[in-house]
Amino acid sequence: MIGMNRIYLHISLWVIYFGITILFKSNNLNIEYAIKHSLVAVPILILLYYSYGNLAVVKFLETKKYFLFALFSIFFFAVFFNIKKYIEVPYFQEYFDLLPSKSNEKEERVVGATVLIHMLLTTIFFTLENRIKKEKKAQTLLNKNNEAQLLYLKAQINPHFLFNALNNIYSLSVVKSDHTPKMILNLADLLRYTIYEGRKEKVLIADEIVQIQKYFTLFQMTKEEPVNVKIDVTGKVMTHYIEPMILIPLVENCVKHGDFDINSESFAQISIEVIEGGLRFMTINSMNKVDKQKDNIGGVGLENIKKRLQLKYPNSHTFNVKEEGNVFEVLLNITKLDV
Repeated sequence: MIGMNRIYLHISLWVIYFGITILFKSNNLNIEYAIKHSLVAVPILILLYYSYGNLAVVKFLETKKYFLFALFSIFFFAVFFNIKKYIEVPYFQEYFDLLPSKSNEKEERVVGATVLIHMLLTTIFFTLENRIKKEKKAQTLLNKNNEAQLLYLKAQINPHFLFNALNNIYSLSVVKSDHTPKMILNLADLLRYTIYEGRKEKVLIADEIVQIQKYFTLFQMTKEEPVNVKIDVTGKVMTHYIEPMILIPLVENCVKHGDFDINSESFAQISIEVIEGGLRFMTINSMNKVDKQKDNIGGVGLENIKKRLQLKYPNSHTFNVKEEGNVFEVLLNITKLDV
């Protein structure tokens, strides 16, 4: 498709150039003569443009073979100078007679200047076009690399989440808890979401919130006493989208760094706000610095989230982690969400 668009663009520009030359010449010559001259002169310049551009500029100038580029430039000038001099000039003397100079060499000077100017313009246009192609190719490669890295980072999340959840189910099965079957069903729902929805480019924020709630439901089943978890949601979560599996690992982080097992006053607060097309997501939880619940075996950590945010929301997010006393806080701001 891109190749065809380029062809259509070039054809359109040459048609415009052909019309301009006829219009210019018809000021002093009759229209039929102007058309005939243009039908000879323009194809010669088209041949010069593509042959010189592809052979000399692309093969030698762009590959920094300057000596060969100079030799081919001299060769092309000589060839097209003689083509115009011995094919165009003899048959369209009336056009060249309009030139103000009375010198016998005025045709040669005009032909030489015309060829040189078009060679210069060809060099400029082909160089710019190749620069644009290289930049697009580099950007495409960068996007592919970023996408591959993003998929790799996403793939790390599922085993991490599964590892934590299975540990919880195992703890329930050991004590033969009645919650075990229900927890397995909830886990199946969460895994279905991470496997299928996690592959998408974006999901509704509302869907992420549902999974967050399911995650805490699973977590609560592992505790005998109610856990102090509060989730506040405001804004248009049903109309805005986000990169999947960005928020859930941050919620997991509350449990990972929390002190629910050793502190009767432990807590976790989740705040989700969609404001003016952006997202403000904050988690605050109590923690015990002496006995942090870190998962050193399969933990992904906050570095994973930072990399994914940088890939998906470059220059449009802030991510801050703060510890004050026995409180751990994570604040994520995304300035522009998809709708």
